[in-house]
Amino acid sequence: MEKCQAIVQAGSQQVTYEITQATQETALIFIEIYKHRDNLKVRAIGRRFFGGLKPLAESFGVEVEDHASAEVAATMASPAPAAPASVQSPNPAPAPAPVPVNLSKIDLLKRKVTLTLEKKKIEPIKARVAVVFDASGSMYKLYRNGTVQEAFERILAIAAAFDDNGELDVWFFAKDYLRAPSVTARDFENYIARTYTLGSKGGTNNEPPVMEDVIRKYTVEEPNVSIPTYIIFFSDGGVSQKGKITQLITESSTKNLFWQFVGLGQANYGVLQNLDEMPGRYIDNANFFALDDISRIGDEELYDRLLNEFPAWIKEARAKGILA
Repeated sequence: MEKCQAIVQAGSQQVTYEITQATQETALIFIEIYKHRDNLKVRAIGRRFFGGLKPLAESFGVEVEDHASAEVAATMASPAPAAPASVQSPNPAPAPAPVPVNLSKIDLLKRKVTLTLEKKKIEPIKARVAVVFDASGSMYKLYRNGTVQEAFERILAIAAAFDDNGELDVWFFAKDYLRAPSVTARDFENYIARTYTLGSKGGTNNEPPVMEDVIRKYTVEEPNVSIPTYIIFFSDGGVSQKGKITQLITESSTKNLFWQFVGLGQANYGVLQNLDEMPGRYIDNANFFALDDISRIGDEELYDRLLNEFPAWIKEARAKGILA
């Protein structure tokens, strides 16, 4: 088959999604439909599988034993021995009830993080995980339409996959900053709405104070040189304090901190766009990429980009004695 098409009809609205150039695939995921607050949301996935339902099931965290199908086939192919005429065959024992699979949204995303590491041939990572969200006035729409909550859930899955205690540490920043309560996968629903009220800390971008607080938490309040700290920093642009940001990133290059900056939209990201060429650091401890629309990028691509440089930094940090 060269082209497949999925059509979702919701009232008067119709969404059409096509996968082209499909050839040897035996299973396809077109779209994800899930409930968000009181509405249903649709996200294009476009993921293809080879090998039938087994790899598809495993992508959602369902373990399928390789020898199970062979055993079933062998049983079906071999005729059962006939019972002696004088002995009446007993009624077969009822088959055990299937074990229900109850995976939350974070569990499913966590599995995708693990698959990304496996694809990159990276050993399981143990690290502290933090996320910093831009909360300036220009981000208002993304908070209201649920985009920030969605981004939070996708980052929480990384913490669930390899955080040292399963917690995600969260900050918000604009002119001021807010260190929010840490959260686990058990309490992710409506976290953004429950934790941050737009307007209380809104305004313009001011990255240095929140960066200083992140550094303070992991190097002064809760130091641990045996485990890396992975900081995902979302900004929609307007980055202006080049000198101070450069200083903080340079100074923290001797610490067990890795900064993954993510730009939201097409904007001016200033110094963040030149992190790979930033001189004077003990080790390259930061990376940056921009997304036009984070809600339109698939989970696999997002995790692939988020975990592009962090694993290599861990190896170099250990070689240079930053990590014990």
